[in-house]
Amino acid sequence: MQGFAEESLVRRRMAELRLACEREIRSQRDRATLAAASLGRSLHSLRSLAHETLADREKLSELKDHLKELEADLGESLAVKTRKESKYTTTGESLSTTIARTEQLRKILTDQRAKRDGYAALLSKELVAIEALETTSGQDVVGKENIEEAILWYYKVLGFRSLGGEGTHPTASAFCPVSSSVTISSPPPTSVDTRSEKSVDQYLDIQAKDKCDLPKKLRSQHPALSPHGAPVRRSPRLMTKRFP
Repeated sequence: MQGFAEESLVRRRMAELRLACEREIRSQRDRATLAAASLGRSLHSLRSLAHETLADREKLSELKDHLKELEADLGESLAVKTRKESKYTTTGESLSTTIARTEQLRKILTDQRAKRDGYAALLSKELVAIEALETTSGQDVVGKENIEEAILWYYKVLGFRSLGGEGTHPTASAFCPVSSSVTISSPPPTSVDTRSEKSVDQYLDIQAKDKCDLPKKLRSQHPALSPHGAPVRRSPRLMTKRFP
């Protein structure tokens, strides 16, 4: 009896242990199933992540290439910007130089205009003075012509000439007694040059000979001997003082 009870007790324990083991096995199977499912899901997730990672790597390589292109474009843009800045700086300096040069030229132009106005005023004054001198010179020329005419009249009418500052002498021995008997002090020898004296003397010799043959009535009507012609006579000394 006792052995039968122990055997039934052992069997009962064995049954309990078997049930416990079965429950544990089912529990472990469930856990394994859950773990396998979770692992599958994890693998699937990892696969998707791996695909995404590969895609991201490709995108990353593409982005790197694009970044290199952008860096090259940036370098070119910086070079262009540097050139433009240098050109802008050069243009600014040239503009400043041009402005300074323009101001300098403007000052020079103002000075030149002032000088031109001063020169114009000076030229106007000089022109007025020149016109006055021309008027005076014209009057002097007229005076000189009058003096020359008076000297010619002197030599022509009276028939005398100057010989080396020794006084006046008859030009020919064939003068009439009226004109040959007159002696007058001669003007300075510098009043008439040698060529004019020779030509005038030759002319006066002929005129003196002709006058000696004139009748008294015609000689009395000659302007040099008439009362109306007397006021025209002037002193040879006074006339020759202004003659060059």
